[in-house]
Amino acid sequence: MAKSKKKNKKAALIFSKENIEIVNRKFFENVEDIPQILKTRTKESKLNEHNLAHGLLGSGFCTYTLKDSTINASENFFKMLGLSGVKKIDESKLREIINPADNEDLITAVKNLPSIDEQGCEVKALIINQLGQKETKYFKVNFSLLKKNIILASILDISEHYRWNEDLIKAKERAEAADSLKTTFLTNFSHEIRTPMNSILGFTELLNIGEHTPEQKAEYLSIIKIKSKELLGLIDDIVELAKFESGEITITKTETNLAKLLSDLQQEFYNEKERLKKNQVELFLSLPADNTYNTIYTDTGRLHQVISYLLDNAIKYTEKGYVQFGYEVKDNKHLIIFVKDTGIGISKDKQKYLFTKLKYKEETIVYRDMEKGLSLTIARAIVEALGGRIYVESTQDEGSYFYFTIPIVKSIAANTTETNHKLDTPNWKNKIILVAEDEEMNFKFIEAILFNTQAQLIHVQDGQQAVELCKSLSKIDLILMDIKMPEMNGYDAVREIKKIRNNVPIIAQTAYTFKEERSRCIDAGCNDYISKPIDVNLLIQKINRFFVD
Repeated sequence: MAKSKKKNKKAALIFSKENIEIVNRKFFENVEDIPQILKTRTKESKLNEHNLAHGLLGSGFCTYTLKDSTINASENFFKMLGLSGVKKIDESKLREIINPADNEDLITAVKNLPSIDEQGCEVKALIINQLGQKETKYFKVNFSLLKKNIILASILDISEHYRWNEDLIKAKERAEAADSLKTTFLTNFSHEIRTPMNSILGFTELLNIGEHTPEQKAEYLSIIKIKSKELLGLIDDIVELAKFESGEITITKTETNLAKLLSDLQQEFYNEKERLKKNQVELFLSLPADNTYNTIYTDTGRLHQVISYLLDNAIKYTEKGYVQFGYEVKDNKHLIIFVKDTGIGISKDKQKYLFTKLKYKEETIVYRDMEKGLSLTIARAIVEALGGRIYVESTQDEGSYFYFTIPIVKSIAANTTETNHKLDTPNWKNKIILVAEDEEMNFKFIEAILFNTQAQLIHVQDGQQAVELCKSLSKIDLILMDIKMPEMNGYDAVREIKKIRNNVPIIAQTAYTFKEERSRCIDAGCNDYISKPIDVNLLIQKINRFFVD
């Protein structure tokens, strides 16, 4: 019994060595040794060992007799072709799987074998998998002439590698296309920045040259103001878009009177229509008879922003006819807010690009200002953040119908809105205002704004100076605190000041335009917030709140 075990162990060692030898000859690169190896074993053991060797390699093999087209194959060969359990296959069945028309290299390799001895190629095959589904696979095939009329083929499934390579090529093509579009986008964006800047600088220069009538001066100043706001809007849009794409945007939902919001927009864009001299365009507001959903719970500011974008585009691109907007009830869960116009319309091939940042190339742009302002891209991001979807239906030269859905949510809190109404110049003769501002020109602007109020202004250029002054000066009635400053930023300065002068009101003034910036300033200890460029009337209004007894 012991002798038998020893013999079996020896046989196992020989078997392992021989199989390793076969494995190391991957794809039978040294085929001249194979006939000698095969002679030393029986037909059954030879097939088993080849099956094992190819199983270890993850490949399969077959022999093909040219004389009678006989095909003998390993178990793994059949598995790779989706033929589990099959032991034999004829040439016609193999041709169903591997179509010679798709694999010219295969035919060439087989024909050339008698003169070359070894050939390799890649083969495409249509496989029916175990679920009965068709799938395309790719194989690496190496041929050797085993005897004068017998071909030995070793195959390896390279489908995953092939698809990975295809995906890599597609990714490269997408990256190159995106890079091209990005270049176009930046070129257009640069152009659109320079357009209002040209007007701003040009009319500013005109004001410094020669004599002008009061009417001319008023006209030039009006153009400068309009183009400055246009430029600011462009910058705000690109910053806003970057904020959405980074996932850092916040949605603050409050009670929203939808009817009032739309009514205010009607007045706002009626004035815009008049400014643009669109006398042949009527502006209509359409509200449902049932006012059940006039008050909803959503982000009022963001909703106003989206509708403004749509109305702005509609009025700009409508020369005659009408612009109609409003809302209707879709179901008990959603509202549809719409803007419809009889403007220039948008062709079908352009519509798919309207809500994307990297749009079509410059020569195909129809809505130039939509490209410039990125308004529809931001509109889509806001609507989706609010839980809705935005759509467009349009026919070129006939008009457009933009609409979006928002979910109906019952109000859970009241919203306090801030109105910006013009005030008479207040008298702050006995008031001391500390202005923390590192930019000299910005301070001069504030100084000019508050000149007629007779308030006494103290100017410091960084947060640390503001803190030190609050420690040493007994009377400070209000602080205008810039946020981005050297030495100590506004947030840190406010925190330090509130520790020693908690009763002093602080209004943050910042060029950061993100909506959540207000919350960040309030959290730091500020009592109010105003964004740059500063609205003159709004600043006086905010300061006056703290000075009214």
